[in-house]
Amino acid sequence: MNEDSLDGSPILKTGNANHFRGMLAVNGRLTLTGSHLTFRANRLNLQVYEQSYPLKAVTAVEPRRGLALIGDGMAVLLQEGHEERFVVFGRGDWIREIAAAQDALAGSGAHA
Repeated sequence: MNEDSLDGSPILKTGNANHFRGMLAVNGRLTLTGSHLTFRANRLNLQVYEQSYPLKAVTAVEPRRGLALIGDGMAVLLQEGHEERFVVFGRGDWIREIAAAQDALAGSGAHA
């Protein structure tokens, strides 16, 4: 993997994020590519993991209340009904860019 791609797909956006696992917020990095949204936990966390979600499995991305009631949270809703929650800087930009990546993926006829 190089800095310009992840899983063979170019990186469209990346930034620091917190991923909620139950009541615990895990600090790491959220990356959007042309086909996936991937969270990679920082190595300093008690829980170190990587989670990737195909954009074709994402049914909606919605604003949510984040940490300390600040409007910086978002929920990624998946086809099987599961919800992944993140806190990011620039939530509106993330939501728009995920939607644009999904539109581009649907228009290309690519398969995840």
